[in-house]
Amino acid sequence: PGHFLRRLHEAGFRDLMGVELCEDYVQEMAQCAIPARLGSASSLPLGERLADCLIYKNIFEHFLDFDVVLDEIEARLAPDGAVFIEAPDASCYAAFSDYSPLSYFTLEHINHFDPVHLRALFSRRGFELVLSGTRMLDIAERYAIPIQHALFRRQQVADTQEIKDFTLAAFVRTWLPSPAYFRSAELEALRDARVPVHVWGLSYRTLSWLGMSALKDCELRHFVDDDPRKQAQTLMGRPIHSPDILQNIGADEAVVIGVGPSSPSMRLLLETWGFSGQVVVLH
Repeated sequence: PGHFLRRLHEAGFRDLMGVELCEDYVQEMAQCAIPARLGSASSLPLGERLADCLIYKNIFEHFLDFDVVLDEIEARLAPDGAVFIEAPDASCYAAFSDYSPLSYFTLEHINHFDPVHLRALFSRRGFELVLSGTRMLDIAERYAIPIQHALFRRQQVADTQEIKDFTLAAFVRTWLPSPAYFRSAELEALRDARVPVHVWGLSYRTLSWLGMSALKDCELRHFVDDDPRKQAQTLMGRPIHSPDILQNIGADEAVVIGVGPSSPSMRLLLETWGFSGQVVVLH
């Protein structure tokens, strides 16, 4: 947590504060000599102070009620203050072959902005755009995602002009459930051959594949996850097992791994158990 704040601190900024919903992250920031407080975008823990700059880094795509968030920005920002936003650039979703609805947390985003609509959102509240741009950002050196940034400052008059171009909305509704992103020749082959399949690693991406790909039509035998909390739950009416259940599966069965970054260690464990069947990693 707090990577951007740490970079600002290293660059010489000292009057910094982080706001976080998770108490563990607040405590971790304290170890870095950067103050952080429990709070949210709808209730910033600033007391009577006004902020010179409010930074919302890759969280605007998750907000449910923008009126509440923008009301708080207006109330907590100094008269000549600035707002810096980073969010995925929806206008670039289709421009990069490496980016799909399965990339990082895209399916969990409830808002999708292009630069035009992000600017319009703030213009209606009396903010003018100072600078903006878009770049490809590698998240954890694994997920490439087009990220836009925009810096806004207060202006005297709000621009209430409406944007009546709904092209972006139509595109996003088509792009998100696109079957092309959930195609897998390996999964389709397992389905057609009726190979018994064990699904290991129940990430949100695994659930997406289960709902939108040939995986849902495979001969599913076991759902498996290392997390004891998940093992106490069920999925599709089935129990979730610990990985130990995979120790005695046969060579004519298959294991589908749903957490790509952990797949090397998971493959190694399967080899240790003597598994010689097919392993498919969902990317």
